[in-house]
Amino acid sequence: MSALKDVLDRAKTWPAAAQDELVRAALIIERNQDAAFGLSAEDWAIIDTRIAAAARGDIATEAEVEAVFGKYRQA
Repeated sequence: MSALKDVLDRAKTWPAAAQDELVRAALIIERNQDAAFGLSAEDWAIIDTRIAAAARGDIATEAEVEAVFGKYRQA
């Protein structure tokens, strides 16, 4: 673990952009370690995109979804 600590200590002297890149890389690695869900970085990106869409209201309402299913559902 001392190698990790050494790199992190040196990273404190890096330019802000390089530090930001290190943080992004660490977050991707951390997400990939999430064995409970087994999600890849790409999976997380899709989830993040869909959460943002929902926050903007860019998703179908329950009534709209039911209308589509009702149209194609066989009785």
